[in-house]
Amino acid sequence: MDKNVEKHKAMLQAQNAVAIERLRSEFRQQSLEHEVKYRRTDEKIAERLDEVYRRLLHFYKCIVSYVKLIEDSSEPSKEVKLEETAKANKEFWDCFILGRLYIPPTLFKTTKAFAHKLTSITNDFTSDLQDRKGGREVDGVHLSREINEEQASVLSSLVEEFQRRLGVFDLDEE
Repeated sequence: MDKNVEKHKAMLQAQNAVAIERLRSEFRQQSLEHEVKYRRTDEKIAERLDEVYRRLLHFYKCIVSYVKLIEDSSEPSKEVKLEETAKANKEFWDCFILGRLYIPPTLFKTTKAFAHKLTSITNDFTSDLQDRKGGREVDGVHLSREINEEQASVLSSLVEEFQRRLGVFDLDEE
C-alpha cells in the first residue's frame, strides 16, 4: 500500500510539474506578445510625435520669416512667405489631427494652443500689412517680438515635453 501511495504521489508531482511548466510557457508567450504589441505602439507614438514636431517647427520658422521686420533683398516677398506659412499651417494641422490618437492629451492641448497662437500672430501681421498698404501707420514690432521671444520660449517648453515623451534626456539627468 505504501508503494501505491508513493507511486500516486510521484505521479501527482510529475503532473504538477508539467502543469506548472505549461503555465510558465503560456506566461512567457503572453509576456512576449504584450511586449511586441506595446513596442509597436511606442514606435507609432514616437513616429507621430516626431512628425508633429517637425511640422510644427516648420510652421513656426515660416512665421518667424514672415513677420521679420528687416529682410534681405534676396528673400521671397511677404506674399510668397504668407503662402509658405499657409501651406505649413495646413500641413501641420493635417498631421496633428491625424496623429491625435498617438499624442498624449496634455501635449495635444498645449501644442494646439501654441499652433492657434501662431495662426493668430500670422493673421494679425497680415492685417497690419494690409493697413500699412492702406496708408495707416502700424507698429509691427510687437508681433515680431512676440514670435521671437514669447513664443520662442513656449516652443522651447514644447521641445522639452516632446523630448520627455520620447525618452530623450541628458545622461547626467538619469
